[in-house]
Amino acid sequence: DPPWGSKYTVNINTEMNYWLAEQANLAVCHLPMFDLQNATRGPGAVTAQKYYGARGMVVHHNTDIWGDSGPIDGLGGGIWAMGAAWMSMHPWAHYEYGGDMGFLREQAYPLLRENAMFLLDYLTVAPEGTPYAGQLVTGPSCSPENKYKLPDGRAFNLCMGPTMDISIARAVLTRLVRASELLGAPAEDVELVARAKAAIARLPAFRVTHDGRLQEWPEDYADQEPGHRHISHLWGLYPDDQITLRGTPKLARAARVTLDKRLAAGGGSTGWSRSWIINCMARLEDGEAAYENVLQLFRQSTRHNLLDVCGLKANSPYQIDGNLGGPSGLIEMLLQSHAGVVRLLPALPKAWPEGSFRGLRARGGLEVDLAWKNGRATTATLRAGQDGEVRLGLPAGQKVASVSSGRGRVLFAPNADGTISALLRRGTSYSFAFA
Repeated sequence: DPPWGSKYTVNINTEMNYWLAEQANLAVCHLPMFDLQNATRGPGAVTAQKYYGARGMVVHHNTDIWGDSGPIDGLGGGIWAMGAAWMSMHPWAHYEYGGDMGFLREQAYPLLRENAMFLLDYLTVAPEGTPYAGQLVTGPSCSPENKYKLPDGRAFNLCMGPTMDISIARAVLTRLVRASELLGAPAEDVELVARAKAAIARLPAFRVTHDGRLQEWPEDYADQEPGHRHISHLWGLYPDDQITLRGTPKLARAARVTLDKRLAAGGGSTGWSRSWIINCMARLEDGEAAYENVLQLFRQSTRHNLLDVCGLKANSPYQIDGNLGGPSGLIEMLLQSHAGVVRLLPALPKAWPEGSFRGLRARGGLEVDLAWKNGRATTATLRAGQDGEVRLGLPAGQKVASVSSGRGRVLFAPNADGTISALLRRGTSYSFAFA
């Protein structure tokens, strides 16, 4: 009787184990996850139809080697119907990093399509008198695996339209539309894509609580457990990019307040939770906070044999998620590619004044090498795996002294947001020196 029945928990843990694959140039290690997703398609279609009267596929917060898709365990996570939807972001990421149109057509698009079909049938109009009246919400659902507290002190899980659900629904529908544009939507999907576009416009926006946190539920409820290990409502910050430091500064500040309050109340009590926090702090480009949480990951959640543990008790079980989620955070501190920008050394802590990396990957088919000294980038090489424009965010306070390729000097044009852009050619390496 192993912990968690040796199942795959898909409300964070399984996904976290594969964040590393594309970034670390281990894309082939991502493929078994897609096999698991394909194994859930048949059961997921049955569950979608029988439980929800919906088309497409659904997986709740847990699955196994047989592709189980029904709700299990208790209301804290079991009623949550977004597991397959979250997982469908992974084949999309595999396409984004590698640019394989055949993979997009044959694997990523079908999974996005089936999850979009389910979501469009699952979403319902919130009635008058509710916070999201007239907008589309999921539910009954929960914000894994947290509880809110009512003014009378009672605590509950269930709600309609938790922030995490809305974020995932927006991501799936947006990627479906984008994939259909890239591939040319099949005739039978024209109506589906149109419905997706209409639904995106009716999803609720993020909200901020009275004390400055990103709101987790439709109502501005108090947390039953202020230091809860899950930070589900920050899904739009990481792993997605709906909340960014420059694009949505107010929401980024609310995400930071959320993190600070969770940590102050004892958050990050598991290895995987601490790893998620590292990734979020890196996205907020706070290298010192990210590094402090790296140290805590080792101090608090890592045995002397380097195996990660889930919990603070002496007999807490081994759980690999922190072992694999932590390195993803280290990469995010050194190289990011989201919201259309590749950022170099975005969250470098003072504790790493000198160093280098080779062969990390960025979205858009890029491989990146970079070296730094005295906290400043010295040289970098970008290898283009496909033709296309790249927007570079340079290390803070630095400029490009020169950039060249085998074809001679390359001109990167400055943009109003402080990034620089150029069209890169597949198979070409671009060498940078920084000032």
